[in-house]
Order: sequence, then structure tokens, then C-alpha cells
Amino acid sequence: MSYKRQLPILVVIIVGFFTLLGFFINNPTVQEIANNSSTQWFNIITGFALFLGSLNLLKMHSQKIIYKKENWQYSIVSVLGFLVMFIFGFIINGSDSNWGDHLLAADSYFFKAFWYIYTPLSATMFALLAFFVASASYRAF
Repeated sequence: MSYKRQLPILVVIIVGFFTLLGFFINNPTVQEIANNSSTQWFNIITGFALFLGSLNLLKMHSQKIIYKKENWQYSIVSVLGFLVMFIFGFIINGSDSNWGDHLLAADSYFFKAFWYIYTPLSATMFALLAFFVASASYRAF
């Protein structure tokens, strides 16, 4: 049994258990862990995960573009889409609202790109997934 694999899983189980108990047990210590400590750690870990994921996306797709691997043209679209959303989220506001609030403001570039580009594309992907699941079920039975 490897402790490199088991220890992080044990920590996640314990923290998740205390966070879940915070909603059912009226104890100040458990409430503190559930409401403050675990959510702060969640925010820190989420920030690092987003940063590392962004670096990995840029690295993998830029290598695919540089070495002209199979379907490298789609990597250009992925990198450009990432950069456009990054610019709309962090650099260009596009609305009269404050930073941070502009993500939900209906006149901001980020909001328009999310609702008018990303949402229809995700609906298309789920429709295709449903079609393939249905056709696979039909063929299996």
C-alpha cells in the first residue's frame, strides 16, 4: 500500500466529511471548519488548478501547432478561444460595471461570449452525446 496515494485520499475524505457535517451538526468548531477553513482551502486549490490547467492547455496546444501534429488547426481555435475569453475576463471589461461584477453584467464582452458562443456549443455537445448514447443503446439491444 502506497502512502503517496492513500494519504491525499484520506485527507480529502476527512475534510469533505467535516464540511458535510457542518451542515448537519450545530457545533462551533465543526461550523468553523465547514464555513471558513475548508472553503478557503477550496478557493486556494481551485486557483492553483485553474492556473496549472491554463498553462497545460497553452503548452499542449502550442506544441501541437509548432510541430504541425494531426488536426493542429483545431488547436489554433482552442488557443484563440482561450486567449479571447482571458482578455474579456481580465483585461477588457466592455461594460460600465466594476471588475468582477462585469462577468455577470449583460452588456460585458465576457457575458456575451459566454452566453452566445459557449452555451450553444455546450448544448450542441450534449445533444450529440445524447444521440450517440441513444444509438449505442439501440445497437446494443
